[in-house]
Amino acid sequence: MLIADIADTRTTLGSLALSKTLLVGNADAGSYFNTLVLKAVDYGVRTLSFCLDFSFTNMFHLLYV
Repeated sequence: MLIADIADTRTTLGSLALSKTLLVGNADAGSYFNTLVLKAVDYGVRTLSFCLDFSFTNMFHLLYV
C-alpha cells in the first residue's frame, strides 16, 4: 500500500509540470527501513534516539538512496 501511495505521489507531482523535480521521501521512527520502500523513494529519514546520560530526540539522519 505504501509503495502505491509513493507512486501516486510521484504521478501527482509529475502532472504539475513544475520546473524542478521534487524529491519524494519516507520517514520511520525506528531503526528498520523496508528495502522495497527505500527503493521507491529518493530519501529516507529516521529519528535517532539513544540514551547515555541524556536522550536526544527529534534528530534526523538522512539516508540517500
